Amino acid sequence: MAARAAARLEHDTPDFNTRFIDDIGADRLSRAIVQPQHEDPFIDAYIRWQLSSFDPPLPEMDDTIFLRMMDAAPQMTENPKAASHVLGTMADVERVGRLSQTQTEKLRAYAESLNDQAMIAQEMNRPALEWRQWIADKVGETGQRPRLWMIENLAATILAGWPVSDLKGDISRDFTKSVNDQTLTAEQRQVLVLHLSRLIGPGRRYFDDVTYFADGSVKMTVRTSSVDRDDVENWRRRLAGIRVN
Repeated sequence: MAARAAARLEHDTPDFNTRFIDDIGADRLSRAIVQPQHEDPFIDAYIRWQLSSFDPPLPEMDDTIFLRMMDAAPQMTENPKAASHVLGTMADVERVGRLSQTQTEKLRAYAESLNDQAMIAQEMNRPALEWRQWIADKVGETGQRPRLWMIENLAATILAGWPVSDLKGDISRDFTKSVNDQTLTAEQRQVLVLHLSRLIGPGRRYFDDVTYFADGSVKMTVRTSSVDRDDVENWRRRLAGIRVN
């Protein structure tokens, strides 16, 4: 695909509706936009993102089909800084101790290259992210499904090795407000906790930054995108309306 080869999107916005003159049909669009359209996750996301320009309604879905749609969401482009070889290289450099000026300059160039690669990857992630936002707008703000969709977004972001602190904060705030949502039943709140519990694990580590010291030594900052038991307990309490400090 040209966008992948050029490392930039061919179109800044989903505008396929302005370029496709045939009538696809609302039913066909509705089905296509929630189902995989290509085995390559980026191309799949790009196609569905462009289909969102027609703004079809979501198809009728029971809870089982909605969960299948979540499972079939296109994966995000991975964070280059989460690659195992990058983490290994940075760990090796840190163990060296004091670096020569030449070694330090090479490290700076490498770190800047990683930042550039991450910026490109973030841009290539726009189709997947904006398609997810389109789905979020369609499912609304009340009931179980918008919260399940937030969990899908969190899971996909962890899998791809991107920072998740903002997403986790959004979930915390939403769950706190959920006590006023009378459409969200006690059973559905338990289902949300169950789905969140399935995310508990080591997550993905990613290189964040490097600090340079006057003596030539360096310190790498490596962060982790993950969900732990404390996160889930925090969210469980918020869903239950229990005050969280």
